[in-house]
Amino acid sequence: MQRPASLYVWDPVVRLFHWSLVACVLLNQFVLEAGETPHRWVGYAATALVGLRLLWGVIGSRHARFADWWPTPARLRAHVRGLLAGQPDDHPGHNPLGALMMLALMALVLALGVTG
Repeated sequence: MQRPASLYVWDPVVRLFHWSLVACVLLNQFVLEAGETPHRWVGYAATALVGLRLLWGVIGSRHARFADWWPTPARLRAHVRGLLAGQPDDHPGHNPLGALMMLALMALVLALGVTG
């Protein structure tokens, strides 16, 4: 039996962003006291991470770029139709609904960073 070829999708910058943001969220939610100096600095770090990810979404590798997975209305409609028909399309990175979720999460982290 032949093993399918693996596909390299997420580059080291995207992986580092992801796990660093996970660490920031876990630290601020479960370890650090709200309003204390370390809590604020971790929040600043999370905000900076999202800013760097936005920059990487413009200049990064193919699948890291927003143009590769931006959830346009046409892509969203086609994806939902495929889901409803039981034949979802393959997407090497985020599918359109996953991309929408990623944009929402980044917007919420930025909003938290700005408002505290």
